[in-house]
Amino acid sequence: MLIRLALRNLMLHRVKTLIIGGMVVLGVFLSFVGTALLDRVSDNLARTFTDQFTGDLLIRDKNQLSGVFGSSGDGGEASGIPVLKPLPHLNELLNYLQQNRDVESMTRLYVGYGMPNITEISSDFLLLWGIQPSEYFSFFESIEVVEGRRLADGERGLMLHESVRKNLEQNYSVSLAAGTNIQINNFGVTGLKIRTVPIVGIFRYSVGNDRFFIPNFLDIETARLLFDRPAGAALEVELKREATSLLGEVSLDDLFSEEIIGQAQTTRVDPFAPLELPVQTAVEGTGRGSWTHVLLRLKQGSDPKQVEEELSAAFEERGWELEAQDWFSSAQPDSSLALGLRLILSALVFLISVVSVIVMMNTLIASVMERTAELGTMRALGARRSFVARMLFVETFVLVALSTAVAIVLGTLLLAALNIVGIPAPDPSLEAYFGGKVFHPSPTVDALTGSLFLMLMIAFFSWLFPVLTAVKISPLKAMGTE
Repeated sequence: MLIRLALRNLMLHRVKTLIIGGMVVLGVFLSFVGTALLDRVSDNLARTFTDQFTGDLLIRDKNQLSGVFGSSGDGGEASGIPVLKPLPHLNELLNYLQQNRDVESMTRLYVGYGMPNITEISSDFLLLWGIQPSEYFSFFESIEVVEGRRLADGERGLMLHESVRKNLEQNYSVSLAAGTNIQINNFGVTGLKIRTVPIVGIFRYSVGNDRFFIPNFLDIETARLLFDRPAGAALEVELKREATSLLGEVSLDDLFSEEIIGQAQTTRVDPFAPLELPVQTAVEGTGRGSWTHVLLRLKQGSDPKQVEEELSAAFEERGWELEAQDWFSSAQPDSSLALGLRLILSALVFLISVVSVIVMMNTLIASVMERTAELGTMRALGARRSFVARMLFVETFVLVALSTAVAIVLGTLLLAALNIVGIPAPDPSLEAYFGGKVFHPSPTVDALTGSLFLMLMIAFFSWLFPVLTAVKISPLKAMGTE
């Protein structure tokens, strides 16, 4: 009976029904389409990073927050270029991961920074990833070589990203190609180190090439020579008297005499000429075999969050200063920027929903006031306040439900059309969010459930305040209303 009465009332007030229904359709439509777009953007971003940069999970030193794009600091030990700590218990870790039922494959990474020594005023920084080429390129298969070739195992060399090469050539008016030697400086807690390596290739990713920090691939031995922490500053060596006696008596005046200074020669260093400095002794846990991260690819069906918690618990149980983290933590700061964008867009969708509810409430309250005579007569004929409240609720719910269904159908049709046509990325920086050069959106479960929740919220608040007005209408007032 209530449903038939509600439908009769909605048809009786067609104009207001269409106005209110139109506002509900607009609000739910924008929420449904907007949420679906944001969900697909999040999925594309996650796939871009897991397929090309981070893997499903990353393992790092527990005492230093870091990811594949570096660290916010070096643990407070020095200023300058952050230096990541090599992983402790590495051999035990690798043996444990090889036996883990959820791990499909893994690769090791040594993350560091360097400055290309191209001219006397070089000031650019390079994000450098020390890799074992065969292992890394089989783990990440989206590397596209545009010039030269890939690094080979046991080879000293550098692979530059195409945008990094372009920037260096523009900034310093030089030509960098496969076969060119380039010097790389590193300083900080490690001290000043300079290494010369040949550029063996220029590469790009299938998507996600426009970033603030873009990694460049360096052979692992050169990476260790550049980035490992020296132990010289921490060692105190006591020489016996027999050893110091061989030095003889030497004074400061002798050290800076004209004879010694006159023997000194100065030469101009070619920045592209090979240059090797003595290798410093590394601290315990570094040197040969040291890595800063291990990246994991999980087997299909494994839950990354659950595996992350299990690994971190296993590390703590064994007393290893290690921690597992997901792709979002490993892709900082890019992932935070994406989250900020999603929050802003979600806030806009929520704002539109709130405005729709407020407008609907005002319209429904006005509609109730216009129906004073009708509602008062119903009260005079014996209708209880609860009956009036239920009747208005059914009217509101039916109207909102029908409008929500229309909005979801329209939104699904629009998303299906966009999926077929595709939305071209207007800028390369958006390719990571679009999942490629063309974005193909589609409906999502979260968009549907979000729309249904929004429908219930609109129905409830749009009913609540008008019904509070309706139940206050007395039969006496209704009789005095024309």
